[in-house]
Amino acid sequence: MPTARWAPGLAGLSGGPEVLAALRRYYETWQRRLADDGLDPATATLVRLAVDGWWMARLLNLAPPADDLHREIRARLTAMIEEGA
Repeated sequence: MPTARWAPGLAGLSGGPEVLAALRRYYETWQRRLADDGLDPATATLVRLAVDGWWMARLLNLAPPADDLHREIRARLTAMIEEGA
């Protein structure tokens, strides 16, 4: 995921209540889109939370998975989505 897409999220952490409210609306919309896509709500939430952590690790260079492991994680998340649909 492109880092620029997530810059507003980081700004929300320090941008005051209005920015945080907009960020919350964005995440609520994202969650609804996942659930409305036919995924089991628990699977949809688990995938979203996993991607949140994955993104944060890559963004901040917090021991992000590299190369083969990165691809394997993506494949497993994709499989979870397909199984949960």
